[in-house]
Amino acid sequence: MSTETWTPVGLTSETWTPADDTPPVAPPVNLTPPTIAGIPSVGEVLMVVPGTYTGSPTLTYQWNRAGVAILGATSTAYLALDADEGLELTVTETATNAGGVITTTSAGVLISNDLVNGLVFTDPRTSSLLVLIS
Repeated sequence: MSTETWTPVGLTSETWTPADDTPPVAPPVNLTPPTIAGIPSVGEVLMVVPGTYTGSPTLTYQWNRAGVAILGATSTAYLALDADEGLELTVTETATNAGGVITTTSAGVLISNDLVNGLVFTDPRTSSLLVLIS
């Protein structure tokens, strides 16, 4: 039976004595952070665009308002509320595999209550362009 010493990124050395000589799983490493997609306005749905990681981790989410976790907001989608107006929203993504856990937080988006004039949308039913004037 062999013994190997390894040091995962961000951790201290650990000694490993495997029964089957299979190497340990390295913890995930973030390659690109998550981002937020959607119109940052009250009443609009925002979506997480997942970050990318090594190590095939499972991803979970926590939406934050002004740096504070929003109770129950743990899905990939979030409906911007009146309480969010004028504040910055971020999403924290937790990547977990057998080797460990890493958290990465997106850049923030400022939530407004005014849509910008001239936003162009494509109507999926007719493929025509619609221009929003407010």
